[in-house]
This record gives sequence, structure tokens and C-alpha cells, in this order.
Amino acid sequence: MDALALMAAAADDLLARVDRLLGAPDDHPLWTLLRGVRALPGDAVAAIVALRPAELAGAAAGLRELMPAYDGARDALDRPSAWEGAAGDAYAVHARALSDGVSSAAAHVLATSSSADAVAAWVADARSRLATELAAVLTSAEAVSIVLG
Repeated sequence: MDALALMAAAADDLLARVDRLLGAPDDHPLWTLLRGVRALPGDAVAAIVALRPAELAGAAAGLRELMPAYDGARDALDRPSAWEGAAGDAYAVHARALSDGVSSAAAHVLATSSSADAVAAWVADARSRLATELAAVLTSAEAVSIVLG
């Protein structure tokens, strides 16, 4: 359990109260922000709490584990064939096309792995920053006012 999980559990009641109490004027900048994310504060926090960076990082690692299989397939296709003549030439053309396809697929797998790592890092950062913000909110005078009515 990380800091966000602890802070979110402590903030659940406060966030539910805030969601019910929002009563800013129609032209208040708050509504522009809320429309941008299409969520009330409690829903926005819940969405970040639901994100799991370790699962994304695990998926990225799983993709990288596939690379030896791609390398093996490419190596097998790049080996010279014992076939000669028209059949050997046709095989070489098809083997080259398949090898190029395997290389392209491997590059996409690596790019997807890198993207998953980047998203996992973003999620971890977002969770950490949100935990810090929730800690500040939970200790604010406004939070005490809302809870005490």
C-alpha cells in the first residue's frame, strides 16, 4: 500500500462531502476544470487511485521478454538456404520479407514496452503528487469546516 492508497482512504468522506457541496457560480473557473476532466473531485481522485504502475511496468517487462523469440525467428530466416535455383531464389525472397516483418514487429514490441514504461512512470508520479495534495487538503482549515459543517 502506497501513500496515495492511505491518503485516499482517509479522504473518501471529505471528497464525497466536497462533491455534494460544490456550488460555485456558473462562470467560476472551477467548472471549466471539472468539465475538462469530466469528473467531480472524488471521481478524479478515484480514477488516479485505480491506476497501478506496477502492473504497467510488469506488462512492459513481459513484452521485453519476447525479444529473444523475435531474434531467434529473425536469425532462422536470415540463415542461408541449401536450396538452389528458382525454388531457392523464391524462398530467399519470402524469407527476406518475413525477416523484415519480424524485425518490424520486434521494433513495435520494443516501442510499446517503452511506452508502457513511460506511462508507468507517469502513473507513479501522479500517485505520489496526488498523495501530497490530499495530505495538504486533509489538514486544511477548509476540510475542517466541511467536516464539522
